[in-house]
Amino acid sequence: MPRDGAVNLRTPYLDAEGVKSNFYLSCLDCHEAHGSENVMLLRRRINGENLEGVVTTTDSMSYACKRCHSDDLAAAAGTGEANRWEYVHHLVSGAPYEQMMCVNCHGGGGMGGEPIPCGNCHGHGMDDTWAGTGATLRKTF
Repeated sequence: MPRDGAVNLRTPYLDAEGVKSNFYLSCLDCHEAHGSENVMLLRRRINGENLEGVVTTTDSMSYACKRCHSDDLAAAAGTGEANRWEYVHHLVSGAPYEQMMCVNCHGGGGMGGEPIPCGNCHGHGMDDTWAGTGATLRKTF
């Protein structure tokens, strides 16, 4: 399935009017060919900005994700939480997941449940089939 949902991208992936541009994403936009302190040879600088920290596991991938996507802090103009992704996954127009039945993906634990590690879905060639009945079957990277 296409990657056609709530991508909520930043420039250069969107033009000045907020419309998707024809910018082509290359492997080397995120990965360093000659070594990196980050896992998966991720660059320390992506999309013109330094990462906020070292990416040591798939759980810290959000340092890289935030260089092109808005987390809850950025989406809520500084009033949301850093490294939380409710906005992109549930709230933006065209979001891939309805904001109900939280336990389908987040497990028990009350309203919203536990955060899901980015690495559950986001990796080359992956999709969200692990989410069972909540899956969209979209490619998630």
